[in-house]
Amino acid sequence: METLVDELKDLYLVQENQECDSEFEIIDDYKQFDMSKVKNIVVSDSKIRGGAPVFKGTRIPLNALFDRLEVGNSIEDFLRGYPKIRREDVIEVIRASKYLFLSYQTN
Repeated sequence: METLVDELKDLYLVQENQECDSEFEIIDDYKQFDMSKVKNIVVSDSKIRGGAPVFKGTRIPLNALFDRLEVGNSIEDFLRGYPKIRREDVIEVIRASKYLFLSYQTN
């Protein structure tokens, strides 16, 4: 079973045809990330699940993705449970989360 770290390594490193020995060597492309893509994937509407962010066109909250990843499920496990969601959209949500976390400045 592929872990989330393995999937992220594949996402960021296969494009560059690089090898990675550590989860800490993932490419730092967060500075060029375009958050506008996420607006086509995630919506928040007070009439849908009380305004919790959901995958666009569904009532599936983003929290469902993060909860499953947190307990060790893979992206593929999540997608089997929610076939309306595209893998590309899940990857984009994870990339957006990475961007928000890594670009956050503390004082």
